[in-house]
Formats: sequence, structure tokens, C-alpha cells
Amino acid sequence: MNKILLLLLFTGILIVSKAQVVYTDIPDATGNISGNYYSLDLNNDGTADFNIIVDFPSGLDHNQVTIDCLGNGQVLVTGTFFQVGDLGGALSLNTNIASTSSTWKTLGWTQTINECFLAFDDGSTTYGGNFLGMNNLYLPLRISINNNYHYGWVRVDVNSNSTSFTIKDYAYNNTPGQAIKAGQTTGGGTTGIVDNTFEQVSIFFHNKTIFLSSPPINSFQLHLYNVLGKEVFNTTTETSADVSQLPDGIYIATFTSGTLTISKKIIVQ
Repeated sequence: MNKILLLLLFTGILIVSKAQVVYTDIPDATGNISGNYYSLDLNNDGTADFNIIVDFPSGLDHNQVTIDCLGNGQVLVTGTFFQVGDLGGALSLNTNIASTSSTWKTLGWTQTINECFLAFDDGSTTYGGNFLGMNNLYLPLRISINNNYHYGWVRVDVNSNSTSFTIKDYAYNNTPGQAIKAGQTTGGGTTGIVDNTFEQVSIFFHNKTIFLSSPPINSFQLHLYNVLGKEVFNTTTETSADVSQLPDGIYIATFTSGTLTISKKIIVQ
């Protein structure tokens, strides 16, 4: 199979600002065995900021999906759960995430005795959590970088009895203190500052091909990195890039033109 990355240039979808939303798409990651967890590195700096965990605690008749805040990570909560923890907030697409968004807490067993529940079910009368039996909802997060908070989200599914979760993608705003919308993958926050070079842009992945939609642009710098963070390919391209020389595997594709940078995980095969 010829391994080609295609860039389709046409009228775009999303407003792009000078502030950058760093979006990371991943192959869907599912945990469905007690103790399974996903280490979420929101800003891809090599250090996990959160663990999302599915657990069927020994000796206790219930299932739970929780999030553990590591280091300086915090999660938006919407209330308490039976006085044993808090409920992680679940937002729909395009809901604003910012410092004024309700209550932010650092929770989890590495931080406090209080857990942050996404879902809980004892198979009988006690069940709940904003993600229980829900798909494509966004958990609001924030991390501290150089003592400044950066806002982000992770998209999570949880099954109906809280025995399985799936992580789909995540993003954060790399401008300190600036808002991000749930599900936002490109551009900036809510300042209304628009980059004159890139008024609209969108990126998506289908059938193992990258598509970048935007107004006509002369060229992009394309860089590919392997899972260890090593650059394995780079080129300047207008419409496409042949990567047939690369081994099959997972890569981070980064497109840059002027002030615009978009990153996405891809599978080459």
C-alpha cells in the first residue's frame, strides 16, 4: 500500500487565533479490566498529569471509573458523591472551560482521600456519575505550567455499568489563563484575536490519511515524530507528502505555517 499523507485545501471550518490550542488525537484507548488506567499527558511533555482508572475494588461490591490528579493537575467538579468524593464535570461540545467554570479541585488517592468519580455502579441501588452510560462527553481539566494554569479537556466514554472507559482525544490551550471550548481542536480561546493569515482551519483523519482543510496556503512544514519523540521525517509541502519509507506504526504529525501549528496522532500502515 502506498503510504501518502494528503492535504486538502479548501474553505475551512474553525476560527484560528494567535493563541494555540494543542490537540492530540489517539487511537481509542479502552480500559475494561480492574486496575486498568490511562496516563494522560495533557501537554505531551513526557510527564503524566492525570490517571483515568477503572476499578472493581476487592471486597467491595461496586465498579468505578475515577480520575487521579497528578502533580499540579486539577479537574472541574460538580458536586459530592455520598461524602466519599466528588463528581467530575461532564460537558457537551463547545461549552466554555475557564477559571470561572464552577469548582476546580486536585483530587485522587495520590493527593487526598477524596476520589473524583466519573462513574459508579454497585449493580443495585447506588449508581451515578456524570459519565455513567454516556458517550462523547468532555471532562474539563487544567494543569499548572510555570505557576500558570492552562485549560483543556479529554473526551471520555463510560459504559452503563461502570466497568469500562474509552479515551478518544484531548487538547489544551498553551496560552496561560485563556479559555478553551470543550471539543475545540484548533485556534485559540475566546479573545476574538484572529490570525490574518489563517482565518479558518480544520484537521481530520480518515482511512489512514490526514486531511487538512484551510484557505489556500502556499506551503506547510510537515514533521513526523515516533512514539519516543524522535523526528523521523520532515518536508515542506503544498498538498501531499509520501511517507512510504517509514515503518508501520504510530506517529505524531505536526503541520506548521506561520503562527499556526496543528498536531495529530496518526497510524501509518
